[in-house]
Amino acid sequence: MKRRWNIWFALVVIAFTAVTVGGGCDCTDPGGVGRTAKISVSPPTLIYAAIAVGESASRKTEIENIGQSPLTITELKVVNEVSSAYSLQTKKDLPLELQPGEKISLSILYKPTEAGVAEGHVRIISDASNVDNSEGLTKVKLRSSEVTADISVTPNPVDFGDVKPEDGAEKTVTIENRGQADLEVSAFEFKNNKENELEVVHNLSLPVTIAPNESVEIKVKYSPKTPKIDDILYVINNTRDSSRYEVRIVGKMAAPDIVVEPTLLSFGAQVGGQETKSFTIKNQGGTELEVTGITLDATTSKDFSMPTLPTFPLIIKPGGEEKIEVLYKSSDLQNDAGLVKVASNDPDTPFANVKLEAKGEGCVLTPVPAQLHFVAPSTKKVLATNRGNQPCKFKQAGFSATSSKEFTFGAPPPAATTIAPNQKLEFSVLFKPAGGTGKGTLVIELDAPGDPKVEVPLTSSLQGSRECELKIQPASVAFGFVGTGRSRSRSIQITNAGWGQCVLRDANINPNPSTVFAIATSLNAGGEVLPTGQTLRIDINYTPKAGTAYQGKFLIKSNDPKAALIEVPLVGTTGKL
Repeated sequence: MKRRWNIWFALVVIAFTAVTVGGGCDCTDPGGVGRTAKISVSPPTLIYAAIAVGESASRKTEIENIGQSPLTITELKVVNEVSSAYSLQTKKDLPLELQPGEKISLSILYKPTEAGVAEGHVRIISDASNVDNSEGLTKVKLRSSEVTADISVTPNPVDFGDVKPEDGAEKTVTIENRGQADLEVSAFEFKNNKENELEVVHNLSLPVTIAPNESVEIKVKYSPKTPKIDDILYVINNTRDSSRYEVRIVGKMAAPDIVVEPTLLSFGAQVGGQETKSFTIKNQGGTELEVTGITLDATTSKDFSMPTLPTFPLIIKPGGEEKIEVLYKSSDLQNDAGLVKVASNDPDTPFANVKLEAKGEGCVLTPVPAQLHFVAPSTKKVLATNRGNQPCKFKQAGFSATSSKEFTFGAPPPAATTIAPNQKLEFSVLFKPAGGTGKGTLVIELDAPGDPKVEVPLTSSLQGSRECELKIQPASVAFGFVGTGRSRSRSIQITNAGWGQCVLRDANINPNPSTVFAIATSLNAGGEVLPTGQTLRIDINYTPKAGTAYQGKFLIKSNDPKAALIEVPLVGTTGKL
């Protein structure tokens, strides 16, 4: 253990000797080992905020002797590298000696004399051992933020809005210097201004100098010649980044500006019903809007209409509005469309459009046949089918007020009967002529939107003036000369020219019994029914027995009120051949 300690001691002695012999010790104190003067500055760099030219600001740095021997300073001054803005406020007698641990404070004044960045340093010459140059120089760097003018123009953009050409308009524009150096404005230029609508009005003597935090005013005059303007005013100045400062200038020649809202009207009325919707015409321009017409496009469905249009021209003042109503009456299940066209003096939109649309919905009752025509007393039926896509209810049925009393009903369906899509209702109409007009209308009413009605025309075209109207051809029958013992046949035609049935009965020959005339046609003992328009042929035989001439009558009864008994004379002659 003792031997190990001896080795360590020898190594320490050798190391100490090497350092001493090699000159590593700068011993100013004969009684000390390795004592030197060392310099420290804090902060090593001073940065100043930008201030206006002529104003001043001060900052401090400290010099300290951090060594073990006295520090001697032989030179202490400010060196201005860029701009003469810095000076040393703290005055010290030189040479200056600082004892170990001693420090002094230096105040450096910054007072810019021109725009830009000021740079420099504090030059300190000392005998500090920790300075890495031959002259013993230590620097405290000095730097400022850039001192410059800062242009601001308000308002930006300059918005004239709507201006009438005959009036023109002016706007005041303020140019302000928000920087630290003088702002110099040398000119005003427009980027376009082809029509000379813009003008800068001022009483400044250019170039004009604007001190920091000061401002000047100019006026921009706008005289509209085109519909609108969007230009740039360049403010020419001495700033580095904004030497052509841009001010946007916008404006419009005052004109009406039509807006229609909404641009689409959607209707949903069921068939037979109606619905009213409206749109609004607004004038967002600067002068009166003159609406010269509001019409429906030629392709518009006939179910759309505008029954309450205003008188034209319609004048709407700036900021005003007018409501327009559109009526939709649904007549069928078709989807309908249309277009409203609004004509005005808006130069940009001479026609403003509103689209119209409607979806076909509802109950559509379709009668088959669509009309009833009677040619004789009879009962006919109408089948009414719901061809729609919605159910509805049967309300009632009847005849129009002008209908002939010759029409009557069979039993109608019960009221409130629901008619689903594709379902049918049956109606019976009886016609019994009584000398009336024979015209009318069957009216079927539904319990549905709009209380729709279905109408079925009723007509008649009867033959003759009465139910049974008989026509006889010929009015008399002449058999001519027939030899005795021989026979000849002739026909009588009875036609029903009335609108009903004729009943013929009790046909016979007078005198009865006749010896020479006989009915050859077999007739129904109960009577012959002769419908309207039909003809009954009856053959009569003439068989003379002796003599020279014979006469007789064909007789038959009917329901013709004007010919209850029909008589047809019969004549013939005879003799020996």
